[in-house]
Parts: sequence; structure tokens; C-alpha cells
Amino acid sequence: MIDRMTSSELIQKFLSARDIAIAGVSRDKKKFGYKLFEHLRSHGYSVHPVHPEATQIDGVACSPSIAGIPQTVRNLFVATPRRATDALMEQVANRRFEIIWFQQMSETQKSIQIAKDTGAEVITGRCLFMFVDPKGAHGFHRFLMRMFGRI
Repeated sequence: MIDRMTSSELIQKFLSARDIAIAGVSRDKKKFGYKLFEHLRSHGYSVHPVHPEATQIDGVACSPSIAGIPQTVRNLFVATPRRATDALMEQVANRRFEIIWFQQMSETQKSIQIAKDTGAEVITGRCLFMFVDPKGAHGFHRFLMRMFGRI
């Protein structure tokens, strides 16, 4: 579900901002949130992790909540477990983002509505790994999506 722009335009707009906040970054290097954090950093993105307990991950300062993200950061990627997403999005109601991208299986209807109510454009149903130098399974999946006109 992507509003106002085509999915490709909105994804490109999201990725063109080199500062991205990520909620759901894990300290566990085997988990998705950490792998995404590491992947974006290795591709030149300035990543602002949100973690309620960690003060830093790999030397990068973490914000315990959305309120700690610098106002200059326009885009938020949400990779929290679905059970935690609504509470996180309640914090977003007091902070403006241009685009909020929910990793597949992180969003709820309530969290999507909260994001829209703030005026943010919303991306759901897409994996960010498919759009930032996809390799391996992500590269193959992207190839298939292109073949079938889904990208």
C-alpha cells in the first residue's frame, strides 16, 4: 500500500535521503534489524538507530525513543516486532517524517493509520534489502519481481 506516488518513486525518494532512522535495530548481529543497519551503513547511509535499551550499536549512538532522532532526519524505517509497532507509532504522532517504511510483518492497520495521520507517506509490503544493492536471494527475488512487473 503506497499513497500519492508510485511505489518506485516513493522508494527512490526514501533512499535518496542519506539519513535514515531505523526503529528495531538489534544488538544481535544475526537478526534482521542489525543486518539492515549494517547494510545501510556499508552503502554510505547515516543511520540513526532507535532502541529502547541500547545506548550504542557498533559505536553509533542509539536513541531510546523517536523523540531522540534529529529533526533533520526525514525518513523512518520500522523493523520492530508487530507487537511493539503500535506503541512505537504513538511516539511518531509527535514527530513529523516525510516517509515511513514498514518492513513486511512489522505493520498493523493501526500503525499505518497513525503514520498517515501525521501526514507521512507510507510504504508497506516491500523489503528494503531489495532496493539497496540486492545480492543473493534478495537479488534473485528482485529479478523475479521485475520480470513480473512488480518493480
